Parts: sequence; structure tokens; C-alpha cells
Amino acid sequence: MVKNWHLMGEITLATRPGFEHRALSWFLAKISPLNLPPSLVRSLKKTLMDACTDLIHGDPANPHKPASMSIRVLLSEPRLEPAGVDDNWGFFNVERVYDGSGRADSTRQISEFYLYLNHPSQPDQT
Repeated sequence: MVKNWHLMGEITLATRPGFEHRALSWFLAKISPLNLPPSLVRSLKKTLMDACTDLIHGDPANPHKPASMSIRVLLSEPRLEPAGVDDNWGFFNVERVYDGSGRADSTRQISEFYLYLNHPSQPDQT
């Protein structure tokens, strides 16, 4: 079980037309040093783009769209070297809405990406 998550970066963007391109560019720059498997990068990109699209189109039940979106990238452990061949990465995404003051222009969507590494099993030393 992970006790501490390490923040790799955070950005907050106003939800203006085209913000999703800036969000994706920033996100890819943050995860690039990890040398993640291409299939995982595709899944991460899709999850981020889905969150941006949902934010742009809004929820019909709630006419107030958040004025900004914060994206956070967190790691289960600090990583100094690129991923190895045997490394098995996974992620989960948590999305929530933060309303700082009750005004529509202070509402912010937060999308957190938690990346974790499953270490290969160690051989039994007995």
C-alpha cells in the first residue's frame, strides 16, 4: 500500500476554447521522463481528453461549468531513472469539483492522475 504520493506537477488552466491542447502538451511533458509503455500513455491521454471534453460540454443537469481545471500528476514513489523493461505501470484517475466560494467563477475541476509501479516478483530466497 502506498503511504505517500509524490507530486510531479500541477497546472491550473482556465476552461477557454483550446485549453485541452495546452493541458495535453503539459501532461505529456510531465510524464515523458518516465518512459512509460505506449499503451499506458495512450490510456492516460484518453482519460485526460475525456475529462477535458466532459468539462467543455458540461453536465446538462448542472448549467454552471467550472471556470478552470487543475491537473495533478502524482507518483507512488520517486523515480530517478527511466522505466525498465520489467516494470509494470498502472494508474487511476480521481476527478472532483472544488467550489471555493460558491460563485460560479470560482468553481474548479480537479483531475488527479496517480501513477504507480508494480515491481516484478522477487524470487523466493528460502
